[in-house]
Amino acid sequence: MLICQDCGRENPDEFKFCSKCGKELIKPLPLGDSKLKVHRDRIREIILQRKSTDTVISPIWVILLVAIILVMTLAAIGMIIAAAVDLVRDYPSGDFPYPELMDRAEPAILTLTLQVIIYGTSLSLITYLLVARLRNHIKRENALNTSIAELLASAAGSDNRRKMLEDAHPTMSSTDTVPWQLGYPIVWALVPLIPILAAIFQHWYIDTHEILQRSDLNRGTYLTYPFTILTIALEAYMFYFLGKSISEHDGHSSMFAQDSRLAMNDLGFPHGRSFDVGTIAYRSFWLYFVLSVITLGLWTYYWWYTLVKDPNIHFTKQWDFEDNVLDSIDKAEEKLSPIT
Repeated sequence: MLICQDCGRENPDEFKFCSKCGKELIKPLPLGDSKLKVHRDRIREIILQRKSTDTVISPIWVILLVAIILVMTLAAIGMIIAAAVDLVRDYPSGDFPYPELMDRAEPAILTLTLQVIIYGTSLSLITYLLVARLRNHIKRENALNTSIAELLASAAGSDNRRKMLEDAHPTMSSTDTVPWQLGYPIVWALVPLIPILAAIFQHWYIDTHEILQRSDLNRGTYLTYPFTILTIALEAYMFYFLGKSISEHDGHSSMFAQDSRLAMNDLGFPHGRSFDVGTIAYRSFWLYFVLSVITLGLWTYYWWYTLVKDPNIHFTKQWDFEDNVLDSIDKAEEKLSPIT
């Protein structure tokens, strides 16, 4: 059907003039028209870039990291228990020199220090990938959405029809914003390394100070508290903006996919393969934060898992939409080939 740009009357495709007002009818350009080749090629180029921008991180890495940390923690606890049993055996009266306890606990301390290093460096790498891939994906998707909008605007055939499409499908011509926090993946990758500095500092304190009683050890522990507080605050904020960014972006992407596909249908473009316009699961920051506090940090491991998994789900949905667009382009070019 052809829509009159003046009165909005729908007319059969074979009509040259509107049956209501007599206005000459302008047909939209078929998707396979050679005049649209530049837009089609640009869309293909951007979609192919997803191999380098949309990095899929397996959640198994988070599970494996948790398993390694758990094993090393249990090993350290076992060493501490063994050292305590030896002290009780060698000093039945319980009157043992504190430096002796520190010497026997040295393997456990080194194990815990190594655990913090492995944990911090691994999360640092994961953090960098999480921030960088989301930034790169949003930039690529914005470029793709702009190219699709330009393709539809050119195919509309007239300014009036383009305006009608934009009014009927408002998100078709919109792009998402890249949150400023995503612009600094290196900076956020440093956050998980803060506990490593604290562990190194505490180890240095033990080696350079005479530990004669428990209060001497506690004094060194108190000095690491600022590192801990800073890590918790920055990590919580990082969880907040990563979760919010992917949730808001996924919602915008779903609306754009639906509106742009409907606009393509309005212009008579071939139907492509099916795709999902649903959104990923909503996750409450405050609920997850409270659960992390209640579980003494154990819930944060699941939080990390969701931050890895949710973008993976979004990428899969986005790829299905992109494949739909490519399929539509291929069908149009096959129908109107050869294209020059």
